[in-house]
Amino acid sequence: MWQINFTLSPDAARRFGPFTQQNLGRQMAIVLDHHVTSAPTIQGKIEDSGEITGNFSQESAHELALTLRAGALPASIKYLEERTVGPSLGADSIRHGVQASVLSLIVVMLFMLVYYRLSGGNAVLALILNLIILWRFWGYSVPCLPCPASPALS
Repeated sequence: MWQINFTLSPDAARRFGPFTQQNLGRQMAIVLDHHVTSAPTIQGKIEDSGEITGNFSQESAHELALTLRAGALPASIKYLEERTVGPSLGADSIRHGVQASVLSLIVVMLFMLVYYRLSGGNAVLALILNLIILWRFWGYSVPCLPCPASPALS
C-alpha cells in the first residue's frame, strides 16, 4: 500500500487547518485542469503536514505526488487582448508632459507672488528671464552639446 506525504507552508497550514477540522469524514477533491485527480476522505485535522493513503499503485501514487507539487502544475496562458502601440502614444505623452510642466510653472509662480509678494515678483521675473536665456542658448548650441548635457537644458 502506497501513501503520499505532503507539507504545507505556515500560511497555508493556518488556512487549511480549520477547513479540514470542519470537514472531517468528507471527501476533498484534488483538481487539476478542471479534472478531479483524486478525492481522498479527510480523516483528521491537517495543519503543517499530512498524508494521503489509499489503494494506490506505485505509478498512481507517483502521479498524484507530481500533481500536488506546486512546481509541477502546468499553467495555461489565454490571450484576452493584444494591442499594438504606435508613435502617437509618444506624442501624446510629450504633449501631456509639456502641459503638466506649464501648469506647474504657473502654480509655482502664483504661489511665489501670493506668499512672497514683491520678492516673489522678483523671483518670477528672474525665473522667466532664466527660461528665455536657456531657450536662446539651446537654440544656438544644440549641435555642440554632448548627449548627456542635452536633457539638463530641456
